[in-house]
Amino acid sequence: MVTEDARRTPPDALALQALSLFHELATDAASEAGLADALSACAELCPGVLSVAALQGEDGQWTPLNPLPGASVIELGPVNDARPLSPGECSQLGRWLTPATAGWLAPFRDNAGHDCILVVGTAVEPDDALIRFLTLMAQALGAQLQRFWLAREQAATATWLEAVIQHMAEGVVTLSADGAVIDSNESAQRILGRSREELRAIQPTRPQTAVQRPDGGSYQHAELAASLTLATGEAVYRQVQGITLPDGAFVWLSVNSAPLYRRGDPRPHACILSFHDITDLIQTEQALRRSEERYRALVETAPEAIVIYDPESGAFVDVNANAETLFGMPRDELLGLSPIAVSPAAQPDGRPSVEAARERLEAVAQGEHPVFEWAHVNARGGTVYCEVRLSRLPGQPALVRGSIIDITQRKAAEQALIDSEHRYRTLVENAPEAMVVFDFDANRIVDANDHAGALFGMSKDALYRVSPTNLYPPRQPDGRESAAAARRYFQRALEGERPVFDWTLVDSRGRSKPCEVRLVRLPAADRRLVQTSFVDISERQRAAEALRASEKRFRALYHDNPSIFITLDAQGRIRSANRFGAELLGYSEPAAVIGDSINRLFLPEERDSIQEHVDACFASPDVVHRWETRVLREDGGSLWVRVTARVMPHPDRGPDLLLVCQDITEARNLSAELTYQATHDALTGLLNRPEFERRLIYALDDARSNGSEHALCYLDLDQFKIINDTCGHIAGDELLRQLAREMTQHVSKRDVLARMGGDEFGVLLEHCASPEALRLAERLRGVVESFPFAWEGRGFRVGVSIGLVPVTPDRVSLTEILSLADTACYAAKDEGRNRIHLYHPEDEELARRHGDMEWVARLRQALEEDRMRLFQQPIAPLQPAAEPEGAHYELLVRLVDEDGEIVPPGAFLPAAEQYNMATTVDEWVVRRALAWLAADPRRTEELSVCSINLSGHSLRSDEFLQFLLQLLDDTGVPAERICFEITETAAIGNLVQATRFIEAVKARGCRFALDDFGSGLSSFGYLKNLPVDYLKIDGIFVKDITDDPIDLSVVRAINEIGQVMGKKTIAEFVETEAIMARLAEIGVDYVQGYAVGRPGPLESD
Repeated sequence: MVTEDARRTPPDALALQALSLFHELATDAASEAGLADALSACAELCPGVLSVAALQGEDGQWTPLNPLPGASVIELGPVNDARPLSPGECSQLGRWLTPATAGWLAPFRDNAGHDCILVVGTAVEPDDALIRFLTLMAQALGAQLQRFWLAREQAATATWLEAVIQHMAEGVVTLSADGAVIDSNESAQRILGRSREELRAIQPTRPQTAVQRPDGGSYQHAELAASLTLATGEAVYRQVQGITLPDGAFVWLSVNSAPLYRRGDPRPHACILSFHDITDLIQTEQALRRSEERYRALVETAPEAIVIYDPESGAFVDVNANAETLFGMPRDELLGLSPIAVSPAAQPDGRPSVEAARERLEAVAQGEHPVFEWAHVNARGGTVYCEVRLSRLPGQPALVRGSIIDITQRKAAEQALIDSEHRYRTLVENAPEAMVVFDFDANRIVDANDHAGALFGMSKDALYRVSPTNLYPPRQPDGRESAAAARRYFQRALEGERPVFDWTLVDSRGRSKPCEVRLVRLPAADRRLVQTSFVDISERQRAAEALRASEKRFRALYHDNPSIFITLDAQGRIRSANRFGAELLGYSEPAAVIGDSINRLFLPEERDSIQEHVDACFASPDVVHRWETRVLREDGGSLWVRVTARVMPHPDRGPDLLLVCQDITEARNLSAELTYQATHDALTGLLNRPEFERRLIYALDDARSNGSEHALCYLDLDQFKIINDTCGHIAGDELLRQLAREMTQHVSKRDVLARMGGDEFGVLLEHCASPEALRLAERLRGVVESFPFAWEGRGFRVGVSIGLVPVTPDRVSLTEILSLADTACYAAKDEGRNRIHLYHPEDEELARRHGDMEWVARLRQALEEDRMRLFQQPIAPLQPAAEPEGAHYELLVRLVDEDGEIVPPGAFLPAAEQYNMATTVDEWVVRRALAWLAADPRRTEELSVCSINLSGHSLRSDEFLQFLLQLLDDTGVPAERICFEITETAAIGNLVQATRFIEAVKARGCRFALDDFGSGLSSFGYLKNLPVDYLKIDGIFVKDITDDPIDLSVVRAINEIGQVMGKKTIAEFVETEAIMARLAEIGVDYVQGYAVGRPGPLESD
């Protein structure tokens, strides 16, 4: 029952008093029993108010915690929020709670997770104040109970979590919503090197340590894991942070962050960080990456091909770039292949590749490092001979490293050596003469052929044992002491000569045998060996005696002379003819023409001219007359002959006229071919550069004289080098031929199309203004661009850059207009290639400075910094009697650029020539070469000829001549062993000065060679006036003589001219054994080129 005092107390105050009392009692309560006592005390404070705490059991029934009479079990519905009691619920609470009484329900949850309700009611008739009190009491008391149990639950949980966190190996830090440190465990304090108080003292917006990213940068504050979690409410896992500790140590941490929420608040009120030290892991990973990078760099820069093989998968798992080149396929294709996939079915020794490979891999598995030769197959199906080294890589899985060196060329060289030895042995054994090899130091014969055994009448084994003094008499027939004479001959051979002399031998039966002996020193590293050839000349001596007797009888006979001999009388009738001449003209015997008029032997159109020559001969009988004409053969054909005629007096009759006719048909045909060669390019059949320049000069003269306008197009193919490098020079030559034919079809007959050299062409458009010339040039560009070129199943396309220059009256010279065209062409290339650049006058400054001036500056700097180098290339004799044995080489100049790369002379010598630096380069070369030779006497002792190139500028310089002569005197190098090479163009262009220069230097004993002979075929007439010792046949004719009969004829003609003039010949660009063999047949004296030896650095001091 509610007392009057209670009624007078305001309901709000009454509820607060009850709650205050409940809070004091319940805070100290340790159990549900204490809670029940607190509820009862609350009820006593408010008379007439009933308080019931009910617990919902597993069966869904509500059981009172403080039992009331008649209410041991309460069947209530679900209670989700504070609400009034229904009448039915009131009746369930007991006899004293009737549906008319008032009551209120409020739910809460205890610390065990049980659902509970608080019932507050009265048994008296309620008024408004009482109802409001009940409402407030139920709601407030229910909420207070809920907080009570929640606080107890949180306290228990916090205590448990605290114990777990403090013993964690990971660092744990709790941060407030503003980022301040709330708490940290011992691991966090140990990892971060700070105490709990020091961590709490860190201001959240001003961290004391910058945090580093794994990529080397620094985190912004908003990017840190804690900041992200507090800002977004999302967890962050494994963020790697690098920090510097208070003691200066740097550590890497793996950080996780998770948000903490208050009930009902969607925003995190704090976050918890966990982290652990991963410094060792990061450093290990970095070291591993550095190791991997070093290993990859080592593999990729290794000079050999490297493959990594996995025996488990049976395939390559890694390869370097050299392996891609070796096998001819990209890395992606190689990976996954087995070694057998890039090997033939069997190795050269016949053993199956599978079996051989398995044996090598088993050896590696046993810890061996086998080194062996192996044949591979590249992507093109070609065989590549290799030297392979296998080794096992440390670690798991067990991988095998293979280092592969391409020894194809070495194998070819070894085979070539074997073939050479076989050829030499075959040559020696099948030689018609007797041959022995004499060891000068051991004073005995160490090798001999069967003919030698037959000559001396003993076996080869006996020859090896016999003393050489037993093979000749004490004295020779001329009285010389044999032993002393033999020593002199052998000494000459050892010094490089090739003596040939007559010698009398004694065979095993004491019989004398006259022989012709030839001595040649053989190359040997540690012995002095001399090859001795003996030709028994007994029969030859007897034949010589017989021949001398026969010559007396047949000296006047000329039937077999390889010329046409015809004798005429004064009326022009044939008195006699020789047999060779008759047969050459198609007659069976000379009698067939004797008695006939000379007109019978000449073409009708030549007969008047022949009669005039005959009359002139008889009119001037003391003069030898010469002319060239054609003679008529019996079959109607004709021959070109050179006629030499002279009147021969006869004692019994009037004078006769002797005509000696030499067949020059081949020479005339060759002359016609040479004339064609002089004006046409051998590869494409187009006009060549000299002829094009001649016609361009005519166009310049026409423009100046008549005011005509022409146009010059200078064409340079784009991407031509790619085809040359990819498919070889044969493919490049074929492309040039096809393009020449294609362009010929798109120029008019009056236009001049020529090959200027390499992949450059020139077109002279006569009487063509610039607009029309531009249109024609564009047509040619389109022709080249659209031209499809196929080679070995692959398609290629090239472009062309064209420089177009108007040929107008203001053009000064050929050199100027060609330079302008070349500059315009390069401008087209600089603008992106495959386009046309029309020259304008304002381009001249750029053209003047472009290219050459840069090379001049670089060349001058290279001379100042001593970055010039000398290379040497050997020159080998072809004929046995060419010259005494000894070193013969040409010195070549090279430039070392700023990056240490070797620059060939073609890059900088043209600029040196143009800007008057050629003589400076020549002075450096001559000074360095002679100083090198003088530094070691052995170099000159072993030297036959050292060739040094001189420029045309030096030939015209009196100062250089004096410098050269003085240097020869100062160094003391034997002048007879120095040969200066000058180009044919330089010599003929300055013939008087060149001749004077050559004669002055030759007076000191030096020799001269005419370089690139044949490139200007108009120079044959000047050759007899140049006192040179060697002709170097231009390599443009030499390199194709095995395939091109015209080139072969040119080379033969040049060699014959040189031999007639007493000059030695040297063939350049000799790149194969086949070329060398053909040159030997022709009779060329020396060869130079890659087949003999590539240029190499000059031996240092």
